[in-house]
Amino acid sequence: MASQQQEIVVILKTEEDWEAWYQQLQSVVKPGVWKKLDPEQAQVPFLEPPVMPLFTQYRASATTFADLNQAERKDFMSAMQVYEVLRKEYDVEVDQVQKLCRRIQHTVSEAKKNLLPRNQSARDWLKALVEGTKPSDRFTLNLAGEKYEKATKPLQTTTA
Repeated sequence: MASQQQEIVVILKTEEDWEAWYQQLQSVVKPGVWKKLDPEQAQVPFLEPPVMPLFTQYRASATTFADLNQAERKDFMSAMQVYEVLRKEYDVEVDQVQKLCRRIQHTVSEAKKNLLPRNQSARDWLKALVEGTKPSDRFTLNLAGEKYEKATKPLQTTTA
């Protein structure tokens, strides 16, 4: 039997949780989408929703596909194919952002949820969490030092 490895979800409560939480968060979405959400990088624009072609773009009086001649139908169908590809890309991006938002909402402590107003974007949420939770370099160094000391401390043996 193959054993299933269950992911341990990190809940963001304190500075000490930041690195593990942030790494898990990044793994939730595709790298191309993360680039657009990463609060520590220059903002990259999201895809704009594509505009579906209209019959009137191919013949001013057309209201149905049947109103187009053969050449216009061919051009319209080509434009629809492009639209469908762009729509799928756009929908994937929107789904990825929604997935990240749900993950953030479910993996931050109740105390941190006040940093997540509903009217703000996922990137804004991440910026607020960076400002309110990401440990300073000094904190990270101190924590690493404490872990090192603990790891190098000799084990104490007990005698019976």
